[in-house]
Amino acid sequence: MRDKEFVSFDWEKHNGKIVLVDGEQCRLKVRIWEAIFPYKHTVIDVIADPIDKESKWYQELKKVLKDDWHYEVLNDLNISIEEQIINQLGGV
Repeated sequence: MRDKEFVSFDWEKHNGKIVLVDGEQCRLKVRIWEAIFPYKHTVIDVIADPIDKESKWYQELKKVLKDDWHYEVLNDLNISIEEQIINQLGGV
């Protein structure tokens, strides 16, 4: 999740598209909303939701995490995932 002012890639036009993350198919989900704390600004959140939630790799990680999960694309700790996806979608 990031302040939309600091995001140069047009994620909105790719909402719902299927991409590969670490070789697995995921659907992009983009949400945008107005935040008021700590100041008024527009926030964008992009997740890559695995499509095959019955697959062995998904279920194994779910067992470890004890919950369903998805990739937080705009998480600063996952910059490589963001780069993978942007490259698949045609770059900046």
